[in-house]
Amino acid sequence: MAHGPDYPNQQLRAVSLETFFQGRFAVFSRLEQVQARHSGRLPHLFVPSSREGEAPALRPYHLKSEDQRESLAVAINQATYVSFDYPGYPVFVERALELIGSSLDIFGVNELTRVVYRYDNELAVSREKNSSLVLSDILKFSLPDGSTADVQSVDLQWSRPWPSGVLGGRVWTEQDKQGVEILKLSIFAGVQPGRSLGELAQTAAASHEAARATFESMITDKFRLFLQGKLEEDADGSGGA
Repeated sequence: MAHGPDYPNQQLRAVSLETFFQGRFAVFSRLEQVQARHSGRLPHLFVPSSREGEAPALRPYHLKSEDQRESLAVAINQATYVSFDYPGYPVFVERALELIGSSLDIFGVNELTRVVYRYDNELAVSREKNSSLVLSDILKFSLPDGSTADVQSVDLQWSRPWPSGVLGGRVWTEQDKQGVEILKLSIFAGVQPGRSLGELAQTAAASHEAARATFESMITDKFRLFLQGKLEEDADGSGGA
C-alpha cells in the first residue's frame, strides 16, 4: 500500500494516469521499441489475459519494475502509467509524463481522445454485532431513509459531468483471503474530448485536482483527521493526495 505525503495514514492500492488515442496498428509494430526504451527501469513484461466480452486488442501489455511498484500499460489505443507506491503528485506526474510521453512519441501519437486520473483506495472496516458496516465515520452519503447505521453491504457507482469531462467512481466492499472486510473506493476524473500531447501536463494537473476534490468531498471530518495522523483508530486509512 502507498502512503502519500499529505495523508500519512492513507492506503492507496494504485494511482494511474491513463491516456487514450485513436487506435493505431503502428502500436503493435512498435511495442518492441517501447520495451527497449524502458527495459532498464521496467524489465518485466506481462501479457494480457483474455476477458470475456472485451476485445483482445484493447487489453494492455504491462511493463513493470523489478519491485513491481510501477507499471506502463500499452494497448492499441492507450498508454497508462500506474504507481503501486504513490510518492505524491509532483513525483508521480513527473514519472508518468516521462514514460507516457516517450511511448506516445514512439507510437506517433500527437492527439489524445481522453485523459483520466484515477485513485484506487482500500480500507479495512469492521462490522457491528448486527453485521452492519461501520461507514458513517468514514464516508458522507445517505440512503433514501437518511440512515446508514444498519448497512450490511454497499456497491455504488456514479458519474457526472464537470467542465472538462466526466467525474465518477465506485464504492464497494469485498472480503480478502483472510476474511477481512475491505471497503474499496475508486475515483476518477476524465478529460474529454481530446487534447494535444503538448497539453498533457496541464490536463493531468486539472484531472488530479478534480479527483482529489471529489475524494475530499466524500470523506468525513473524523476520517480526515485519521488520515492526517491526528486521530487514533483501529482501522487502516485510505485516501488520495
